[in-house]
Amino acid sequence: MKPAGLFGRVGGFGVVLCLLMTSLAGCDADAVTQEGFMSYDEMRAEYDRTLENFPDDLPFPEGVNTHPPLESQTVTDPETTDLFQTGSGESQAYIYWECTWMVQALEAGDDRARLDEALDMLESALHSRFHRLYYEDPGRVWELEVLGGARTGDLSSLKDFAVGCDVES
Repeated sequence: MKPAGLFGRVGGFGVVLCLLMTSLAGCDADAVTQEGFMSYDEMRAEYDRTLENFPDDLPFPEGVNTHPPLESQTVTDPETTDLFQTGSGESQAYIYWECTWMVQALEAGDDRARLDEALDMLESALHSRFHRLYYEDPGRVWELEVLGGARTGDLSSLKDFAVGCDVES
């Protein structure tokens, strides 16, 4: 997934995904290191740890690479001297998980069971620790308009959110 594409959400939806802000929250490393920030290597380790310990109740689709290299999921240069907010690696892991299920939904075609499975998984994440910590959607746009629209056959909003998702098999 290329976060820049996911950031490029077009439309009037007011969904604010705080986690996306943390994903590329770079600060110049020459600045004084502040508590709550980490290096690229630390962020990458956090990403790897998160994927290695991903919640059992949020499985990945069958056949999907459950541990893609971070470099394939972000536009951030591994040689960067930027600092990243604590939680950025975890955010990247969960963004990838969501991308895997969005892609499953969009590739379902006429397979209603596959579409429903993907939407069920995306909805199940609404109650996860991760959503409680990092997502802010007071109007429930994601749940009602994006996932709700997809349930009724309108995948346009889901396609908007999935722009830039690069899922590895």
